[in-house]
Amino acid sequence: MWISADLDAKEWRRREKARGDRYSAEWVREAFRSRGIGYEWSTLDRSALYLELLPVINSGGLELLDDAALVRELRGLERRRGSSGRDRVDHRQGSHDDRTTCVAGVVAEIGRPRVVWKAI
Repeated sequence: MWISADLDAKEWRRREKARGDRYSAEWVREAFRSRGIGYEWSTLDRSALYLELLPVINSGGLELLDDAALVRELRGLERRRGSSGRDRVDHRQGSHDDRTTCVAGVVAEIGRPRVVWKAI
């Protein structure tokens, strides 16, 4: 989920929708829906999110929070060539990637071009 889990109840009420990965699939979606918040699945899986995050970090286009757990998660990501020949990025077995997925999702959303319709 790309929005902070630390938002208080007042801030949550102002939200109309959230976007996130398919982790826990329908359970997460239903939890948002029960609070009146729509939940959209990202078109990108977490590996694609990580691959989009890499050039942003390498170019200095993102200033990361001073969060040891986030840094540990980022350092723990591994890039491998998948069976289809495409690169896949994932965390090591037994490690976590929650913060990294959140950051990558926000970066993908911010960088996504917006379509603006104008009347002619």
